Amino acid sequence: MFLVVKQVTEAIRYSFYCLVGITFIGLIAFLFLDIPPLKV
Repeated sequence: MFLVVKQVTEAIRYSFYCLVGITFIGLIAFLFLDIPPLKV
């Protein structure tokens, strides 16, 4: 039972880190490139 909870927690943590990383990279790219995403 504990192993299942641990695996689910790690999966959620991994997804959260991926989401934060993508958002962070997108924000940095937006700030430095200053290109509106709708005007590509």
